[in-house]
Amino acid sequence: MKRLVLTLVAATCLAGTADAATIYANRAAFEATLASKLVDTFETAQGYPAAFSVLSDAAMSAVVGQTKYTTTGFANNNIIFGNASNQLYCAGCNGSFRVTFDSTSYGTSAGVFGAGVDVEGNDAGAPYFAFITYGDNSTDNIPLAPTPFGTPYFFGVTSSLGVKSIDFGFSGGATAQSGSFSIDNLTIGSTTAVPEAPIWAALILGFGLAGAALRQARGARVAPAMA
Repeated sequence: MKRLVLTLVAATCLAGTADAATIYANRAAFEATLASKLVDTFETAQGYPAAFSVLSDAAMSAVVGQTKYTTTGFANNNIIFGNASNQLYCAGCNGSFRVTFDSTSYGTSAGVFGAGVDVEGNDAGAPYFAFITYGDNSTDNIPLAPTPFGTPYFFGVTSSLGVKSIDFGFSGGATAQSGSFSIDNLTIGSTTAVPEAPIWAALILGFGLAGAALRQARGARVAPAMA
């Protein structure tokens, strides 16, 4: 029944922010709003160590390099766990954490247009919230439905203000060292296309060659005539 309710409220506008945000419970609907996206799967293919591994905030943030991970309940306790085919993320597995999107190629210092996760488990005895901070520093406090581990659902948010960060913990961004909360497939996205790394390299090389040619042409114009 909970899964049905989540599907029915797949897109809900929030009026509490300076600019209404949209909350999604359907990944396809969320991703349809994005022109480009990155999915952090926490898998070894993206450079993560095999489960079970504990990473510092700096090490966790550096793997993909597009999201800042900060454990707020326990210090430097980012855990990758699961199995070879499906690795998940938690902060001590009963601790709060923050994901920050103010230094990514998919957005600006105000954040990204959209961010979402698959909630893999949310302890009914101490359910977590998503405390969202937008680009203008307005906030929303969204209760996340409890779910037993192994029955995931999607939670996502988009806003033209930018989604700067999300605190996963107790209500209002309160830190926690209890509850059991884990995620998978952290997704960030933009409404514009983001060039792939090889394209960026080609553009930079092109600009460099154009600059060299321009300098060469200028030098030829001012070279003294030879007798």
